[in-house]
Amino acid sequence: MFAKLVLVASVVCWLCLCADASVFKDCGSKLSKVSSVVVNPCPSEPCPLIVNHNSTVSITFTPSQDIVGGSARVHGVIAHVSVPFSLPDTTLCPHITPSGCPLKSGQQQTYTFTIPISSTYPRVKTIFSINTLQISVIIRWELVDQNGQDIVCIDFPAKIVSQYYRSRSLE
Repeated sequence: MFAKLVLVASVVCWLCLCADASVFKDCGSKLSKVSSVVVNPCPSEPCPLIVNHNSTVSITFTPSQDIVGGSARVHGVIAHVSVPFSLPDTTLCPHITPSGCPLKSGQQQTYTFTIPISSTYPRVKTIFSINTLQISVIIRWELVDQNGQDIVCIDFPAKIVSQYYRSRSLE
């Protein structure tokens, strides 16, 4: 009985860990190969980005050449319109592990950034929704080198959501 309980607990823990792994599309990484993207929290696809809360993005990649430095650019793509997200820090090197910059060719690196989800980001307002206000968006996250070339370019689906609210009557 104890062995079954341990097995069930292990499976539940594994499923919880896997829930944050995110589906992503490479949109033109020229100077690296991206191996994984993790958005936390991301219990489902598209990843819910909750207004006035933080989301953490971790991108694991292997550069194909040495890179001295660079910066990050983030856009939300809504109905084919690209809207830049304002980042509090766009520098690349402080967000790279294990060693920061310079990035060495062939050595796996992880870029991690925690972004505050601003209340100014667009949401759809609807009178009849019972759950949350939301709009679907593709997040495009680019890491560019000192010459402006894409080290990493990834897209992942998200939705910007507010807190739960009560439905309103039309009376």
